[in-house]
Amino acid sequence: MGSARLIMLRQPPSQSFRLDASDRFMLQIELTETPPPEGLRAFADLFRLTQAEFRVLALMIEDFSPRLIADHLGISLPTVRTHLQRIRQKTETRRFADLIRLALAASKSH
Repeated sequence: MGSARLIMLRQPPSQSFRLDASDRFMLQIELTETPPPEGLRAFADLFRLTQAEFRVLALMIEDFSPRLIADHLGISLPTVRTHLQRIRQKTETRRFADLIRLALAASKSH
């Protein structure tokens, strides 16, 4: 899910962005989060995930890539990777697939 809006450009949004005479608009697309299942909140509480870790996990479950999570949350990719590493440590999961399975199973049971 998401939204899109058309923005009229008066000047380029950044120095590396070239604006030709005919380019006057930019399309901005924003992805929006669907509310995570209540059970996912219980899962996060059980493993003492921080709010930032919870947001990253919720987006992972929505099938966002780490790059997309970083862009969506306005944080760096290394920060996303750090959150994911800490989540895996707290949940004692080795692979992301195991983490997602565990989170989804716990979400459904609540």
